[in-house]
Amino acid sequence: MIFFKIKEGIRLWISVVLSVVGLFLLCIHTGFNLEYGDVILLFSALLFALQIITVGHFVKKVEVLDLSIFQFLVVAVFSSIVMILFEKPTVEMIIKAMPSLLFVGIFSGACGYTLQNIGQQYVRASVAGLLMSLESVFSAIFAWIILGEVLRNRELAGAVLMFVAIMIAQLPVKRKE
Repeated sequence: MIFFKIKEGIRLWISVVLSVVGLFLLCIHTGFNLEYGDVILLFSALLFALQIITVGHFVKKVEVLDLSIFQFLVVAVFSSIVMILFEKPTVEMIIKAMPSLLFVGIFSGACGYTLQNIGQQYVRASVAGLLMSLESVFSAIFAWIILGEVLRNRELAGAVLMFVAIMIAQLPVKRKE
């Protein structure tokens, strides 16, 4: 809304509120104390939201593969600079980590973000952000299925609210011409 002057309707705002409440029910268990890690996570979420908005804007103007390659190059250069400045890796450390780096870089990075960019061609950035917020819901579901973790009623209600929010955001809108 701020950067690209996109107007969203009341239905989207209701979806955002429902999604935030759902996320709260799913993730916050005791009290509401912001720790150092929580602040970092919120800052990361803000940056991810900006990334979704920016991709939503540019994916309609440039080729998706070109956009993805540009993203990977920028992240690779920036991450390498930060790594060299703050972590002081040795060549041996990099060689030892290479299989993991390649796996994460190819599957999580290249495949994941390229598919995200392709998907964002067909969905508004606001709805894409809501859809991607389901990551925590799927994490909880797979933790329940694979790890045998317990999902309490509060967490299930949060997951249901998030799914309802996504459905409301995607309902067709009658627009005046």
